[in-house]
Amino acid sequence: MRNPFVPLSRASIAIISKDAPEAVKKGLRQHIETVVETTPLEGVYNEISNHPDIAIMPVGNKRLVVAPSVYEYYRESLEPLGFSLVKGDSEPGYNYPENISYNAAILGGNVVCYLRSLDRIVEDELSKKGLGFINVAQGYAKCSLAVIGESRAITSDVRIAERLTKTGADILLIDHGHIRLQGMNYGFIGGSVGLLSERELMITGSISNHPSKGIIKEFLNRYDIRLLQLSEETIIDIGTILTF
Repeated sequence: MRNPFVPLSRASIAIISKDAPEAVKKGLRQHIETVVETTPLEGVYNEISNHPDIAIMPVGNKRLVVAPSVYEYYRESLEPLGFSLVKGDSEPGYNYPENISYNAAILGGNVVCYLRSLDRIVEDELSKKGLGFINVAQGYAKCSLAVIGESRAITSDVRIAERLTKTGADILLIDHGHIRLQGMNYGFIGGSVGLLSERELMITGSISNHPSKGIIKEFLNRYDIRLLQLSEETIIDIGTILTF
């Protein structure tokens, strides 16, 4: 199965947090024709209740598994755009790890997740497609992983980097923190990016003040990937920019 976090061609549709800064939304609309904003999950704490990667898991080309309470909202918003939606089995709860049912990444033919908390429907959908599962201690697996290709990613999580490197994936390990998350001490790199195409990576803010900016640029240049900064503000974790 092709990685659903990597657009087949230049993306024209994006799902973004309703709580994203206006400057980020404005920057996104310069690249994306159709932007769908999230609706909040009522049972999840406010700081992440609008994060796409807390309620939605891509399991194929424009095929999504969605948390039950927001399923109708996304069905009405996305089915007219050619999406196929499946209602998930579990409703994200307030506390970790009850809130990570849909927070998984796909990389190199594997699903990276905290398997015990993964939604049953998500697991079934991806198992049928022949993907393996890599169980990691960091339940916010998608938040932690910036997927930049079928088998390439950026993370600040040492253990995730070690596990994925052993599978043959090319993983860039960057400094932890230095990414804003509203109401929290810090956010994650995976929650602050989304691919516009195989060769264009969108990020919510400027990397000029990130201590790993040099190696990030080198890593992207190695794969001829252009970095598109959606704003000049500090990078902010908004729960991944899902692109299609």
